[in-house]
Amino acid sequence: MFKRFRFTFIAVFVTMIAVGATLLTFNSANADLPEKKLVVVGDSITARYNDISGDANEGWWSMVGHEMGYTPVKVAVSGVGFMRKQPDCSGIRFGGMLSQVIAEQPDILIIAGGRNDWRDCASSSHASEAKVRDHAFRYFRALNARLGLMGITSDDVYMMSPWGAAASSHMWIRSVVKDEGERFGFTWIPTSYLQDGHGWSVDRTHPTLAGNVELKRRVLKFSDLLCR
Repeated sequence: MFKRFRFTFIAVFVTMIAVGATLLTFNSANADLPEKKLVVVGDSITARYNDISGDANEGWWSMVGHEMGYTPVKVAVSGVGFMRKQPDCSGIRFGGMLSQVIAEQPDILIIAGGRNDWRDCASSSHASEAKVRDHAFRYFRALNARLGLMGITSDDVYMMSPWGAAASSHMWIRSVVKDEGERFGFTWIPTSYLQDGHGWSVDRTHPTLAGNVELKRRVLKFSDLLCR
C-alpha cells in the first residue's frame, strides 16, 4: 500500500515537472516572436495624434493597432496626399514616404489619405479628377512594386480616406482612391465622414477624441483587421 502510494506520488510529481517545462518552453518561444506591426501612412488626421493609450490626443490608428494586438506606427505628414505636397510646396507627397514605410517593415499597411488632394499645394483652384487619379495610380503602382521589400502582399494593404465635414463636397476623391488602389488588389475600408453635430471634429476637419474613437470603430467594423 505504502509502495503504491509512493509510486503514485512520484508519477504525479514527474508529470507536474514535465508540464511545467512544456509551459516554460511555450512561453519562451512566444516571447521570442517579433511583435506584429501596423503602419499607417497619412495626413494630419493621422499625424496630429499620438500613440498613448487613454490619452485625450490618442489617434484612431493607435486605437486600431492596440485592439488588433499590433504595434501601431504612423508615417504621416500634415497637409499632404497622393498629389498634394505641403501648402508651401516644399514638402513631399505620399510617394516620398515610401522609403520610410519600407524601413518600418509593416505586417499590415493602411494608406489613409485623399483629404488634401482637392487642390494643388500653392493653388486655391480645384484639382481635376484626372490629375488626382493619375497621382493615386502612380503611388499605388510604386507601392505595389515594393511590397516584396516589406515581405507583405496586396492582401496586407488597406486604404481609407478619413474626412471631416468641411470638405464633404470633394468626396469624389474617395472613389478615385478606392478605384485606383483596388486595381492592385488593395482593400478599401469605407469610413464616411465625421458629420457635424456629433462632437466628432474640433474644426470640421480633424477629429476630437470622440471622433478618433468613431474612426476606430468604423475601421474595425468595415474591415477584417480584427481577424488578422
